Amino acid sequence: MDLPDLQGLIAPRPLLIDIGANDQCFKVDTALACYRQLEKIYKAAGATENLELDFFPGDHSWGGNKSFEFFSRHLRLSGK
Repeated sequence: MDLPDLQGLIAPRPLLIDIGANDQCFKVDTALACYRQLEKIYKAAGATENLELDFFPGDHSWGGNKSFEFFSRHLRLSGK
């Protein structure tokens, strides 16, 4: 089992993946290849709209660029 297999078990529920362009822990090419596998899993589940990617110019960290919008949309937060 690899990470996309495990993450794919979340489908069809919403999933946001953060990948830092300068990550020294996970090679970017490998991380993006894993994300492409997740896209296939979410497509097979009929849930492509529930998978999102935040590819940000940072290192091994939380990008946070799409999180508020993502959680607001999927958890129906009021903005407070």
